[in-house]
Amino acid sequence: MTQEDRKNAYLYCKFRDEQFALYDEYSKRHGMLMKTLLVVNVLFYAKDGMTQTEICRRTFQSKQTVNSIIKNLLTDSYVTITEIPENRRNKTVRMTEAGRAYCEKVVRHIT
Repeated sequence: MTQEDRKNAYLYCKFRDEQFALYDEYSKRHGMLMKTLLVVNVLFYAKDGMTQTEICRRTFQSKQTVNSIIKNLLTDSYVTITEIPENRRNKTVRMTEAGRAYCEKVVRHIT
């Protein structure tokens, strides 16, 4: 690895950490955890919803974390879960109108 490669790797990590810190601070200011913000962000723009597996893939979070966040959002009536007829193990998660109203300002501002 050249000195320039090391410098670029360092800068990448530095900028990534700064971005995570900004997202974390922003989400806390709006009363949610950063991981929740990442989930509602992808759901907000997914008009037809998406599966939890797809949410995991898009947010780089574990199945357990996404499942816990979805359960909390479901309890607050911010999302609905619908079985996919072809594969009953997969379910589509969609944001409700209440969820969209809750996330509208926060999500649009950060994106």
